[in-house]
Amino acid sequence: MFDFSNGIQLSTLLAAAAAVVYVVYTQLTWRPVSSRALWRFPASGLILGVAGLQGTQAVMNGGQLGLTALELALSVGMGVLAGALTKLRSATPKAIGKQAAKDRERARREAAEGHGTVPRAPLRFESRSGLLVLCLLVAVLALRFGLMVLAKRYLGIGFDARTMSALIWLMLAAYMGSRALMVSTRAAKLPLPAPETAPAASAQAGRM
Repeated sequence: MFDFSNGIQLSTLLAAAAAVVYVVYTQLTWRPVSSRALWRFPASGLILGVAGLQGTQAVMNGGQLGLTALELALSVGMGVLAGALTKLRSATPKAIGKQAAKDRERARREAAEGHGTVPRAPLRFESRSGLLVLCLLVAVLALRFGLMVLAKRYLGIGFDARTMSALIWLMLAAYMGSRALMVSTRAAKLPLPAPETAPAASAQAGRM
């Protein structure tokens, strides 16, 4: 289906595959609910996807644009559902200490460079998607490749390897971005955990 004699095409696909592995890892581990943690990957994926499309010489036709729009819409929908199913808990002392250490190191580095530091909000919650949401991600990827194969076979709509890798970045950015929006919205509605009420807040977050 693809010509891998071009090393650039192979490397771009491998980079996209590595991004998928990273996303899978983040689904299975507790991650801090903060703007930087939630939006770093969606922003990076969007930039890399757009840059990848601009780096190709091919121009999409109507069929390719329609297929891409459908895939992105499905990715957004799956991301919203994933965010609704993601578990939330009060941040553990270990996670809070880890972020505080990063903030001190960042402040020290920026002070040495003569820059001011904008303090981050204290870490309140952590999130983990788990196996059910991971299955949704697998479904997104399977649907993406399934649509690509069907469109190629029956409609003659195909993409070169570099365009395909760029679209994978955009699809992951749409999925993770919509998930991040849902998770941050849910976390904002929860009462701020206090030491004496942290277990109750964690239990409430897990039920949502």
